[in-house]
Amino acid sequence: MGVTREHIFCVGTAPPIGFKLKMPKPTTINEATKIAGDTLCAITGLSDSRHRQLAKAGFFPPPIQGDYQALLTLTGVIRHVREQQQKASGTLEQEKLKKLTAERQLAELDLARKRGEALDARAVVTAWENIVVTIRQKLLSMPAQLGPRLAYLKEQHKIEEALEREVEDYLVELSKPQNYDHGNTAEEIEAEDDGPQIAKTGNQKRRRSAEAAAKN
Repeated sequence: MGVTREHIFCVGTAPPIGFKLKMPKPTTINEATKIAGDTLCAITGLSDSRHRQLAKAGFFPPPIQGDYQALLTLTGVIRHVREQQQKASGTLEQEKLKKLTAERQLAELDLARKRGEALDARAVVTAWENIVVTIRQKLLSMPAQLGPRLAYLKEQHKIEEALEREVEDYLVELSKPQNYDHGNTAEEIEAEDDGPQIAKTGNQKRRRSAEAAAKN
């Protein structure tokens, strides 16, 4: 029975006796159901080339003459969307974890510095550079300090004793704590290095002592 003008009624009122409204039957989708490419694009909002990429990636079978298998294709599209959401959620969680880890490491480093358990890398490098320069200065000053003394020593064991004593004095002096906080860099200290001139002070006294020891 079709709907005629006599069957039109206001909303909220009971329909006429014997009136039957025919509703369309729902479409059943099964493995044999086909869906056109343009219809699929309208449903998913993706382009046909993107659909073909997903089909090539194995989410659903590729189209045949422009038509897709509706059930498998829609299922594959849904699976693809879920995977993208999971990846986005996972990436966000990873970024949050990285941020929290960095903040924790910075807090631990700051606490270690306050406790004196951590040193600044640049300060450590500068200190070692200054130590190396100091050792270099000491080695360069050895000829000027030992030359006048060894010139008056004729016996080998006395020469060895003088060398050992000088090396021991250097080691003792280098073992003492050094203050490198004056702001000079290793290059500035090395630029001030006058080589043998550094040991000039006191050489005359050492020379007189060596001469006296040689005469005795």
